[in-house]
Amino acid sequence: MNAENTIISLKNVCKVFDKSFTAVDNFNLDIKRGEFVTFLGPSGCGKTTTLRMIAGFDMPTSGQILLNGQDISLIPPYKRPINTVFQRYALFTHLNIYKNIAFGLQYKRVDDLSKPLKDKEGNPILGENGEQLYAKRKLTKEEIRAKVKYALNLVDLEGFEKRAVSTLSGGQQQRIAIARAIVNEPEILLLDEPLGALDLKMRKEMQLELKAMHKKLGITFIYVTHDQEEALTMSDTIVVMSDGEIQQVGTPKEIYDEPKNAFVADFIGESSIFTGTVQKGNKIKFLGASFDSDPADEGKFALNEKVDVVIRPEDVIISAKDKGTVNAKIVSKIFKGMHYEYITMVGKNEMIAQSTKNFEEESIVGLSVDPENIQIMKKPFTSNYYDGHLTKHCHVSFAGIHANFDVLKLFPGYRLSEEGILINDKGEERDVEGLQVSVEVGFDDLELSDDPNASDLHGEIINMIYLGDHYEVTVWNQDVDEEFIVNTPDLWNIGDNVSLVIKEGGVEVKLKGGR
Repeated sequence: MNAENTIISLKNVCKVFDKSFTAVDNFNLDIKRGEFVTFLGPSGCGKTTTLRMIAGFDMPTSGQILLNGQDISLIPPYKRPINTVFQRYALFTHLNIYKNIAFGLQYKRVDDLSKPLKDKEGNPILGENGEQLYAKRKLTKEEIRAKVKYALNLVDLEGFEKRAVSTLSGGQQQRIAIARAIVNEPEILLLDEPLGALDLKMRKEMQLELKAMHKKLGITFIYVTHDQEEALTMSDTIVVMSDGEIQQVGTPKEIYDEPKNAFVADFIGESSIFTGTVQKGNKIKFLGASFDSDPADEGKFALNEKVDVVIRPEDVIISAKDKGTVNAKIVSKIFKGMHYEYITMVGKNEMIAQSTKNFEEESIVGLSVDPENIQIMKKPFTSNYYDGHLTKHCHVSFAGIHANFDVLKLFPGYRLSEEGILINDKGEERDVEGLQVSVEVGFDDLELSDDPNASDLHGEIINMIYLGDHYEVTVWNQDVDEEFIVNTPDLWNIGDNVSLVIKEGGVEVKLKGGR
């Protein structure tokens, strides 16, 4: 990105609370001047924390925040050319509309061009860039009145100056909050879920108004939301976040059409996600059948590589039985005005499809997808990996627990005594206590239980993605700050506290370094 066109940059920004919880991790982003950027993600993903660091309400634990190339990480909020619109509006109920909007202007200081600063010898005092510096003055009442009038006109509330805040609707209060923020002529406007308290109809209207307002003002908007429709409707650029990290940055079309991973595909719009296998001849196998894949993906994946396959509902072609690549049973049908939305089952796999054609529930139909609409993504991994060490009695300790494993795989020629000690054919003991190891536990080698006594390993469900015939669930153990990913056929809820049960033989251990 052209540095001259970049207004704000976040470089390796991290934010840690209470020395243990990482809210934002290694955040890197350049935002262009005049751009409408949206931070999008579920609750707790770090988007508001990032916004607060840009505003100056929170300081980064590490990294830099650059405004026009200057580090502002430690500069207080009132010295930044940045204003914030909050979800709760934060209007002064004891002041009328005019005084609410004019409040900040009363304390603003501008250059008094009639009073250039000079030193004792009468020489002009210059700034860092060689510009003439001036004494500061307050804004006049006429200047304040003109700015308030302009701001009210921009939010389409002319004539409301003398109204009390309590007489306004939620949408009008939100407009006043925006007017109060823009009246100070900031370089950047931050909006922290500003439409969250409005009803659906008002939210949709305000989305269009905010987009039009951004176009009129020409300044940079940084918007925070968990609502994907808001992000897709208003943004020039969307930053998708999860667990304090950026998952993908792109235009709304790029994010929707070309998600980089299963999380983005699941979070943005509706989709069906499956595990597929790359085959010869640029084919991909999923749903028990071979589909032609996008020619643009040829050569990107290894033969027999396991991948995530994403299919959008509008890309599924429904035809008569045996006329598609696979057959499916329609188990649900909803009329949505412009189309029908169908939930179909291909064996045990669920596929969502949309069509203007009317098919009967319980009927068998054919399903196919054009190759260019099959989105294939690399699986980041299929197992959980941890650092651990061996115990005196040949268990492995990791993630706060001790687990059994086949220790004899690590030490050929040894056997276990009744006391759990390694002994070779010569009767020599092998001391393994403290040996550093790498531990692998597959997603399929863990089970979830709501019985707290089922295991010594517990955690809270923080994320869940449906992958056609099962859920991929992320469980966080706060005590040791470790995450476990589990494949399960059962539907759980975000926030559930669960026990994690490791299946027999589910722990693989490798020694670090030499033996």
